[in-house]
Amino acid sequence: MKCNFLNKEYLIMEKKNVIVDKLAFLWYIILELMGVEMKKELKVKNDSIDVAGIKKDYKDAIMEYIWNGFDADATIIDITYKVNELGGISEIKICDNGSGINFENIDNTFGAFLSSEKRNSKNLVDNIHGSKGKGRFSFICFAHYCKWNTIYTEGKEFYKYSIKMDDINKKEYELSDKQKTDINNTGTEVIITGIDNLLEEDINCYDFEECLLNNFSWYLYLNKEKQYKLNLNGKALEYNKFIDTTLSENYDLEIEDFKFKVYFIKWLKDVKSKYYFHMLDDENDQKYKAFTRYNNNGIGFMHSVYINSSYFNNFQPSQKAEDDNTQISLLQNKNEENNERSPIYKELIYKLDEIVTNKCKLFLRVNSSKLIEDLEKENVFPSFIDFSMQLFRFFTSIFKIASSVSTAKSQLTGDGKNEQPSSVLNKVLYI
Repeated sequence: MKCNFLNKEYLIMEKKNVIVDKLAFLWYIILELMGVEMKKELKVKNDSIDVAGIKKDYKDAIMEYIWNGFDADATIIDITYKVNELGGISEIKICDNGSGINFENIDNTFGAFLSSEKRNSKNLVDNIHGSKGKGRFSFICFAHYCKWNTIYTEGKEFYKYSIKMDDINKKEYELSDKQKTDINNTGTEVIITGIDNLLEEDINCYDFEECLLNNFSWYLYLNKEKQYKLNLNGKALEYNKFIDTTLSENYDLEIEDFKFKVYFIKWLKDVKSKYYFHMLDDENDQKYKAFTRYNNNGIGFMHSVYINSSYFNNFQPSQKAEDDNTQISLLQNKNEENNERSPIYKELIYKLDEIVTNKCKLFLRVNSSKLIEDLEKENVFPSFIDFSMQLFRFFTSIFKIASSVSTAKSQLTGDGKNEQPSSVLNKVLYI
């Protein structure tokens, strides 16, 4: 049974507190005790949701629900779908084994729009993807209905309940009552139905798999020792096929009494992440991450660097968090040996910079020749051989010089900023 005559209303706007109407809250308690399904409302207009940056492509929309699962500490996510007799997709299901959606915090989590508890729920070392409370609306770009079946823990008990939304009344969501369950595993099942113009070949195809690889290769590699998996119709996503084995390499470093295992990964195609040094402890938990010098490099040098060491077991960063104007108190870590200000950490970064820089130089040498060869195949150069070979050698030299200049400049400044190759290099690349 649905209750439409009196809702528990919350005014949810950015930078404003939740305002609860006392009478509505009283009705909410009464109806909950009666087992009545509640319909809750966001105090935003449907048009506001439509223009708030909701995904426009079905692939990007599905990525949002996968990230929601990983943000909830899931280690395994399964994507399945059903096909109707006409070959169209009738249902898409995204299941995770994360922590579930807590019923008691529903208004601060699921019920908030353009705001999310994810913003403050984790610290600067985690890889939280969503933080604006918009991802759950992603289904509206290709479907009419979405339902969440979720199980979470409250003390030692497990509870389940469901949430429903549709694309017509986007500012409302239906909430069932919570019930105890004998299922002793938390997680959330997202079921998307009423799907428009989506065929099986739109999901079971290389383009969709590549979209998954673009978004999650770096994250699955980061958590490979924890056996994180992303399955599409029962088949695990093979992120290794996105790794350039000719440039990827492992290194063993030793600084004072600490050993560091370094995994440099050069990606074959774009990964939708900035390029980081990911620093993990003995338990393979990420304790810190820092930009490499080659973000926004403009040359297709896609890479990630993962470092394992017991040095990070008690690592406590003292820098301010990314995308946050608040400064982390230095009182959090008085031990200079276990933060990014320590001599060990600085020497590590210096050695890591050397590895990445040398790899970038090698990448430029290899790709400068390939670029010119591609231009020759397209008959861009004049037909006479001498001029063509001179131009080939000239452009190749420009690539190498630009790489050396960028490297020298980054070493001289030493300010930790991302140094880009010279404008001459970019002109050659985009000629």
